[in-house]
Amino acid sequence: MTVTYSPSLSSARDRVRFALGQTASTSPLQDEEIDAILAAQTDDDAGEVATAKACCDALIAYHSNSAITRNGKLYVDPTKRVPYFRQLRAALDKKGSLVGPSAGGILGGISVGGHTYSERDAILADTDNIPPMFDDASRTDNILPLLDEDVDA
Repeated sequence: MTVTYSPSLSSARDRVRFALGQTASTSPLQDEEIDAILAAQTDDDAGEVATAKACCDALIAYHSNSAITRNGKLYVDPTKRVPYFRQLRAALDKKGSLVGPSAGGILGGISVGGHTYSERDAILADTDNIPPMFDDASRTDNILPLLDEDVDA
């Protein structure tokens, strides 16, 4: 069994892998498993979403049944990944396509995540910082609000 991935997203399998974040060669999802689920689908776009949902369910089961590893200071608990895949599964329930923001897809469009308020503030305070390549001319501060309460009225 194999695990392959191309960042060009040229195949349905690549798009499913990308949507699930399972692009590493160590992914528990094998190419043959994804291909078998894709082959059972009839509509291309909806089939990719259905395949991603089925794979999400498989990853939830896989990580739910994986053993916790302790070795000295190393502690790995695969069950901590289950909430992520449950949230992703819920998001996939609302999508009609994996590609294109106009189709409600999850693979089109640019987004940033994982930054905290303090990280954002430190970046803005750094006068030696290189300006962003993408600029929204309608905003003067070049940042997007993180939460509604962060928006200046």
